[in-house]
Amino acid sequence: MVLGDHPNCSYGPPISLGWHYLEYEPMNVNEYEFHHSRRRNLRQLCLNYYRRQEILLKDHTEDELRRATKEKDRVMFTRKMTKAIFKYGMVGEYIDRALHKIAKRVNSRKNNEAGKKKEVGGNTWR
Repeated sequence: MVLGDHPNCSYGPPISLGWHYLEYEPMNVNEYEFHHSRRRNLRQLCLNYYRRQEILLKDHTEDELRRATKEKDRVMFTRKMTKAIFKYGMVGEYIDRALHKIAKRVNSRKNNEAGKKKEVGGNTWR
């Protein structure tokens, strides 16, 4: 299991299945059906915050977990806002477009300010 990116995690960092796995010899379907364990219920499949933390700290730093949690919270907030805005139909779409344009302008101003040239002693410096 690896650090995930799915925002549907109530608290803490999300967890996902990674690409590393154990491969076993092929088995006859009837033999598998006879030997496999009983199906687990939903409660048994859920991992609480502490168990996820324990699993993830084996391969990741606390800083990575904090960043993943922060990104998950940002995506959750964005989804909640989208859901709230689109409740109002076309009005929500206009609001969403306006918010997008505002964010775009704020980002372009930040980039312009960071890239302004300053003249020092007849030379142009960035």
